[in-house]
Amino acid sequence: MNVNITSIIESKIKFEIIYKIERCRDYLGIGPGAHSRITNSKNERISSIQILNPNDWISTSKEIIDGNKKNEILNESDRLIELIMMGLRVNTGISNERFQHHLNGQSFEDVLNLKSLNYLKNENLIEYHSNERLKITKKGFHVLDSIVSYLIKDFKINQ
Repeated sequence: MNVNITSIIESKIKFEIIYKIERCRDYLGIGPGAHSRITNSKNERISSIQILNPNDWISTSKEIIDGNKKNEILNESDRLIELIMMGLRVNTGISNERFQHHLNGQSFEDVLNLKSLNYLKNENLIEYHSNERLKITKKGFHVLDSIVSYLIKDFKINQ
């Protein structure tokens, strides 16, 4: 039996990257065009994008150390959109605990429109149990982008 160790390692790395991105965990992208999401000690989520052109990235990295084209602190609206957009793409969905972690203690019911949640639940597009977990159904998966748009169209975040 011929086992390709490199292929196994590459698969594991790809899985880890997807796992972290979809669950809105911190990840560090290194190299031209790479993206990162890092949470600092103030619980601010920082979005970082590396310079796209490889030659520019190399020369800039030598000068300024990190090669970042753009760093920005995501506001709570952007964090919410990212969390819902990515979190509903995994089988486990989004736990209220994770939701509160990313939105400074605010729950689903604090932020999302209850009429929208109930409508999507009644249409069997999401599974939602009061302040426990939000996840997509098989039926909802086929229209996931529309569901995300519907959920984020009239949210309210207490700043």
